Amino acid sequence: METGLLIRRNKIEGLAKDIITMLEDKELSERISSNAFREVWKYDWSIIVEEIEKVYEETLCQTNL
Repeated sequence: METGLLIRRNKIEGLAKDIITMLEDKELSERISSNAFREVWKYDWSIIVEEIEKVYEETLCQTNL
């Protein structure tokens, strides 16, 4: 899943090129933005809390056997 563009450190020309690409290619920009948003959403606290609760419940069920 493409969530951004990789730019080498201290390569100003590459950064400038990729900025221009993102400005000119609306489809690419939207795809990267959408993918990045989906990826970041996995770290929303409401989702993390649900996962932690599942682990606690599974642990409690196993200790009560």
